Amino acid sequence: MNKVPGNKMNQLKEDYQAVMKTSAGKRLIGHLLDQSQLHRSILTDDPCVAFYNEGRRSMGIIIMNDLNTHVPGGFIEVLKTWEENNGRSK
Repeated sequence: MNKVPGNKMNQLKEDYQAVMKTSAGKRLIGHLLDQSQLHRSILTDDPCVAFYNEGRRSMGIIIMNDLNTHVPGGFIEVLKTWEENNGRSK
């Protein structure tokens, strides 16, 4: 869990809420979560690739957790928007 001082946490909450008010913001967060390979396996024969994949996945988890914390229901909104724009669910 990332530790953020109170005043920065308030700003982060406001930023997430502002981004989620726009379709473009939802698409952007959906793209970042897709690129993080959040729901894909990190396993591979090459340990370096596995570590790289885990780093990407870790960032996706941070974004997902922040979104769930600061915008209740926001993660589901992002998934719906992503599915509508890409014809598939994550």
